[in-house]
Amino acid sequence: ADGRPLWCGPRQLLLEAFNLGIFGALALIVSVAALLVAHPLGRKLALAGLVLSIFAFALYNAGAAAPAAVFASLRLMRARG
Repeated sequence: ADGRPLWCGPRQLLLEAFNLGIFGALALIVSVAALLVAHPLGRKLALAGLVLSIFAFALYNAGAAAPAAVFASLRLMRARG
């Protein structure tokens, strides 16, 4: 309605992203991209993928967050060697 607060729209978008599993899918995409990029940017992508996967785990999207965390961890370990 007309009297709703300004934060209702962004809140609704966040809830829809949660329901659709967008955070887990985004974590998976970023983590796979981190594996494919041999540039130092790959390490930053791996860190972002790991943070996104932790966020996805917290939002009960473990189906995509688990492989994302593994891929990001593999990329971070490869960067050390």
